[in-house]
Amino acid sequence: MSVNIKRANSKRGHGEGAIYEQDGRWRAVVDLGWENGKRKRKYLSGKTKREVLQKLALAQQANVHGIPLPPERQTVGTYLERWLSDVAKPKVKLSTHVRYREL
Repeated sequence: MSVNIKRANSKRGHGEGAIYEQDGRWRAVVDLGWENGKRKRKYLSGKTKREVLQKLALAQQANVHGIPLPPERQTVGTYLERWLSDVAKPKVKLSTHVRYREL
């Protein structure tokens, strides 16, 4: 006679996200809800399951409080746009800022 015992960490509840191992790295998926009829998800990754669990918990807390999650990766263009408006603009002359934007 075999007894089927469900382990506490075998399944995650609705809305708790998914955690899995892929190509030697751990990944998690956070459901961020719906926007314009499309489901929004955030994918997180890390070397260990514990690291991904921590990232998942932080992402879920931020989502609950309405804080937008920062992208894990960003393009050079996005970085430069933020740098230009947040860092450079307050510190340089208007003509220098215009030239930076041109470049």
